[in-house]
Amino acid sequence: MLNDYSETEKIIQNYWANSAAGFSEFVNQEDLAPERKKLWLSKIINNAPDKVRLDVLDVGTGPGFFAIILAEAGHRVTAIDCTQNMLDEAELNASAAGVEAAFMKMDSHELDFDNESFDLIVSRNVTWTLCDPVRAYKEWLRVLRPGGKFIVFDANYGMYCYDEEIARKKRESEAAYKKLYGIPVSRNGSD
Repeated sequence: MLNDYSETEKIIQNYWANSAAGFSEFVNQEDLAPERKKLWLSKIINNAPDKVRLDVLDVGTGPGFFAIILAEAGHRVTAIDCTQNMLDEAELNASAAGVEAAFMKMDSHELDFDNESFDLIVSRNVTWTLCDPVRAYKEWLRVLRPGGKFIVFDANYGMYCYDEEIARKKRESEAAYKKLYGIPVSRNGSD
């Protein structure tokens, strides 16, 4: 069940719901390329618990990138996202890859799982979208088994909203891109 915390949460959900197809296309072209998949899987497995078959939770799965590569490696994957459009893309991508994962619509701040349900929790490009990261992380740790690993890959993509110098550089970069290519910078297919 999704909480209705705030207007910010609704904006975040709407953005990703409207960007699902474009973001999925980007991930499929870039991140699911064989060499990139191999690098990501290696980075995760080298930091994961030493177990043949892991129970994995992919938080903020988006179009299912981590879910797909971990399912291909033989792990049991449960993948959650706050938007149905992203989950629909993830299911299509998993089907195209010939793998199975459980895809569920869920608020990452309030997980519908028992305590200590997963050996590994992975997340990519999610933390910067959370309204309450501390609350979400506590919830993720609640469902992590003793000895489990919690691996987050993220960046602060929204710094331009808070730092005028970064905002200025971003505007200059986008203007240069438009001048060079004749088109504006696309943001996950939402522009």
